[in-house]
Amino acid sequence: MLICALVIFLSTNVFAVSSNSIAPSLNLSSFELSHLKENVSFPRPEGLKPNVNFWLDVYTKYHDNEAVIHDSRNLDIRYEVVDLNFVLGTKASWRTKNRFLEKRRKHFARILKKLSRRAGKCKTAEECGVAALFGPDATSKRFKKASRSVRTQFGLADRFRRGIEVSGIYIEKMRNIFTSYGLPLELLVLPHVESSFNVKAYSKYGAAGIWQFTRSTGRRFMKINYSIDERRDPIISTHAAAKLLKRNFKDLKSWPLAITAYNHGRRGMMRAKKKQGDDIVQIVEKYKSRTFGFASRNFYAEFIAALMIMEDPVRYFGYLEYKEPISYEEVKLDHFLPVGVFAKHFDYDKAEIAALNPALRPSIWKGTRRIPKGYKLKVPYGTAQKFETIYSKLPSNMRFKGQVRPDWYSVKRGDSLSVIARRFRTSVAALHDHNDIDSRNTIYAGQKLRIPNGKNQKAKRKMTVARKGKTAQRVDVKKNIPAMKKDVGTQPKIVMASLDKKRDKKPSEENVMELTVSSVTFFSVPVEAPPLSMFEFGEADNEYGVLYVQPEETLGHYSHWAGISTMELRRFNGWTRRTRIHLGQSIMVPLHNVTKKRFESLRYEYQLSIFEDFFAAYSVDRVETVSVRKGQSLWTLSNEDYDVPLWLVRLYNQGRPLENLIPGQEIRIPIVKTRDS
Repeated sequence: MLICALVIFLSTNVFAVSSNSIAPSLNLSSFELSHLKENVSFPRPEGLKPNVNFWLDVYTKYHDNEAVIHDSRNLDIRYEVVDLNFVLGTKASWRTKNRFLEKRRKHFARILKKLSRRAGKCKTAEECGVAALFGPDATSKRFKKASRSVRTQFGLADRFRRGIEVSGIYIEKMRNIFTSYGLPLELLVLPHVESSFNVKAYSKYGAAGIWQFTRSTGRRFMKINYSIDERRDPIISTHAAAKLLKRNFKDLKSWPLAITAYNHGRRGMMRAKKKQGDDIVQIVEKYKSRTFGFASRNFYAEFIAALMIMEDPVRYFGYLEYKEPISYEEVKLDHFLPVGVFAKHFDYDKAEIAALNPALRPSIWKGTRRIPKGYKLKVPYGTAQKFETIYSKLPSNMRFKGQVRPDWYSVKRGDSLSVIARRFRTSVAALHDHNDIDSRNTIYAGQKLRIPNGKNQKAKRKMTVARKGKTAQRVDVKKNIPAMKKDVGTQPKIVMASLDKKRDKKPSEENVMELTVSSVTFFSVPVEAPPLSMFEFGEADNEYGVLYVQPEETLGHYSHWAGISTMELRRFNGWTRRTRIHLGQSIMVPLHNVTKKRFESLRYEYQLSIFEDFFAAYSVDRVETVSVRKGQSLWTLSNEDYDVPLWLVRLYNQGRPLENLIPGQEIRIPIVKTRDS
């Protein structure tokens, strides 16, 4: 028999009621205790008290094996706290746990619908317990609304505790950084909210590192490419977070709004402020926006809860064992450096250098890219001088002037890895590393393999370099695109984001690599990377190319890859500053500063990095075929109904029309899970 705790709120105290016992939980009337000195910059309004109490319990009381089923609008209402280890056993799979919780969520939704139909009258003890949570004055409308707001939240106490201990590695340097920017040190609790100080944290929607920067926001402050992702470096990303928070506060004049903007976006919060004013409670309760969902509404409350915990962490967790502060020196590289030199010439373990340099992407450690010239390599403290001495004496064949630029080869019938390796004077091991192939995998005819070091000379296609320095002219789009497909759909709209002037420059030859299709075979469901053909121009000549907008792409990306400014790209398409682009839309890109091949390689490199980063953190557990209901769009299906990134849904539905969905149309939806689950 299942024993689940029904949580009922009485006054300001919380009690967990089960069939065996009644145990009081944390008494959170300490919300305004005098020993918690409230900073006027970070108010703790009474209207957010239920939300703060909820997150205090999630962060300190409920553990990883526990889940709270609750109302998403009124966090005082918690229907059930489930101990999954007790109910399902410690060996239950991720899928079993989630299926069970989904059944319980739907169970309470059905109870609420019954109460709505009966105007709150209950027939069973369980129904009466649920009805009591809403008080005697609850209406049928209130119960019906609640039936659509039942949500599940896993406990985070174990992660939060680990995060506090891990923060010891970085917190001293982070304090110094925020002090140098003149920012309140209270803001340093945000990584507890965002990632629990997990350096490897990566969200389904592409946010990375302890500060959880998205690619679009991160590129404003950091380097993000196929070799380097500075979002993953806790120190570099702390500088970026300081700049972003300072800008948010400058524009919004309020720390509650500036902090919420860290999640919802600065422009989004400026719109919220325009409609509701400066009061964070009014914004949380009344502001309506498709993107202002549960996470944005609760972000400031989570911050306050984390701040209260960090004001007295021993009170909540007892003894804590903080990690030792990080200690290193930096050496600036004046050549491109392959990771193989660490084992051959330096007394360093590659894993040790990788831990000190989390900004270097897997492509570096697999040998498909070299550590870039100009990169400040972190080495163990006290070894920088020795490194520089050895580095200066490296043989010329280990000091490269350019980046690795592999080509690709199409596997033919009768080929084997050893045959291909001999043909291109490389090794089977190198083919394994460059193509994510292990000894259990076989290759197949038509498969694209990445060949290291550009040795596939025969596979290279001759490309005509467009004339440089030609000034783009304003073009009538309708007259100048031959055989162009019609624009499809308007959901979702992508806000155009211009890169800063330093990034709006011609991409160098060394930053271009020829990329290939790889197959991810070590997950529950094998997943093939998107083919290069998905990101090639639909029409192209020496003057311009026509592309079709893909997820995660903006005008800023296109202008950067083309080596022109966003303003020039707008003029070329006859657009104004306010013109927005949308998925499937055709765009003309001038090719006078870049070749067709180079642009397509940079574009594919960007999309492949999204694919590889995602599948380093998540796997596809199964694929479901769903029938589209009236009112559903591709955006609502991916973001609201199934919580999977838009690009992944499109990858699983290649060749299917997705922009204008019709009721009854079948769509394949990948169901994902975290790797550590």
